[in-house]
Amino acid sequence: MSETTLTVNGVPALRHRLIDDELWEVVRVDPGYTILLQDDSFSFCDARHFDDFDDYYIYARDRIESVKTADPDRTTGDKSHMFFITTVPWFSFTAFTHPFSKA
Repeated sequence: MSETTLTVNGVPALRHRLIDDELWEVVRVDPGYTILLQDDSFSFCDARHFDDFDDYYIYARDRIESVKTADPDRTTGDKSHMFFITTVPWFSFTAFTHPFSKA
């Protein structure tokens, strides 16, 4: 996962966001993914980008444990500083898009 976040953060175009109809380049984008819970529901798991894998691993492990056991997260607030990772290996992607809400 850390290799993915390093790659995404290393490409300026992947850090571009449309915010209030303006193009912004954020300094850092953080990964987000879903975690399957024991009751077959899910929780979002918002993580942080770290340049160092060991730091990332410790942080991600603790976040996953937190959403699994104590604090499931289903919030959908402003996540314009994030990119989302799928864990569905049978899908092939030929493109991607940044979802945004034009209120």
